[in-house]
Amino acid sequence: MRIPRDIPLATFIRQLIKANKLELFYKCQEWIDLRLEVLREHHFECDECLKRGIYTRADCVHHINEVRKRPDLALSKFYIDKEGKTHR
Repeated sequence: MRIPRDIPLATFIRQLIKANKLELFYKCQEWIDLRLEVLREHHFECDECLKRGIYTRADCVHHINEVRKRPDLALSKFYIDKEGKTHR
């Protein structure tokens, strides 16, 4: 499945949320590709565990901002907050 190109990403995600089918977003090729890209960039290591000095192989990727709150950032690896600070 691919994300439709004829509507904005946020609109597509809001439609999935309304239909109680957000899990379909995580089956889209765009998310699958981004997830793999992020895992590779982090050498398949869990960042939260590494902060505690523990090595754990990562198999999932989390959004910086919850998708339900910021669907416009669903395929973003970072964002800039109101103060101009970059978050990854």
